[in-house]
Amino acid sequence: MSWNGELVIDLDSHVVERADRFYQDYIDPSYRGAYQQLCDGVAQQAKAGHRYSLFGSRTSVVEPIETGRPLGTRDVFGLSQRSDMEGGRKAFPPGRPDALPPIRPEASWDVKVRLEDMDRAMVDVGVLYPTHVSSYCALRDGGFENALYRAYHRWVADFCAQAPKRLKWTLVANMRDVAAYVIASDRSARVPAVYLSKDLGTGKSVQWKFHLEKSQRTDLWQRTQYFEAETFNPSDVPSGSLLVLDVNNRLLNDLIGPARCSIAHVVKDVANAPSATILRRN
Repeated sequence: MSWNGELVIDLDSHVVERADRFYQDYIDPSYRGAYQQLCDGVAQQAKAGHRYSLFGSRTSVVEPIETGRPLGTRDVFGLSQRSDMEGGRKAFPPGRPDALPPIRPEASWDVKVRLEDMDRAMVDVGVLYPTHVSSYCALRDGGFENALYRAYHRWVADFCAQAPKRLKWTLVANMRDVAAYVIASDRSARVPAVYLSKDLGTGKSVQWKFHLEKSQRTDLWQRTQYFEAETFNPSDVPSGSLLVLDVNNRLLNDLIGPARCSIAHVVKDVANAPSATILRRN
């Protein structure tokens, strides 16, 4: 037990995965050509002196956009900058007098380094999320997008297998399929509102908005809200609304019933396993 005899679990730990460096042994053979093109683009990006970026900046290799622009919601005129965390990492444990040193980049590929940093931060278990994987939604080739998700899953599974009791990983679902279903549903009968469960995470919410904008359906984004299953009351939302939750949400069954919701669609992940559930308000 790391702190006062308590098990400490970091539920929002990240790896900064590099598609061009991590996936060579994990990409599907049928997508090696597209993968090599992506790697060549990243190499040219580095040669020009730019930082690694697939999507979200002026120098991104997949789809460049204005610096700091969050998917078209506002104009920043190049003045937006990221915080460099000048104050350091002081959050845990409470009362820490000195900031922890910056996380070493090697922690994203060297398990020994990651465990050392976790010990220093008094963390027993880290639940790992990717950093750049959400950028794959910008690809026009949905097949290659899924191939990159599969490559990431294979890589991160091997990474965590080196310390299975301390490192856990999460599955990345393709929100393109969720958007396609909701758009088709709205065409047949207007969907009053779309509710995204907060357990889906920020990355999937970004993908959701991106796919709606690419499909020129920003009207559905304007009808999108977020909810927490623990406090959500289906009777508060209009009939016909759609709710999107992680398939493993422990409160999923509590939302189902004649006067509540019914299952409208189950979205499969890249391994053809259920990943997200879409409910329809009865």
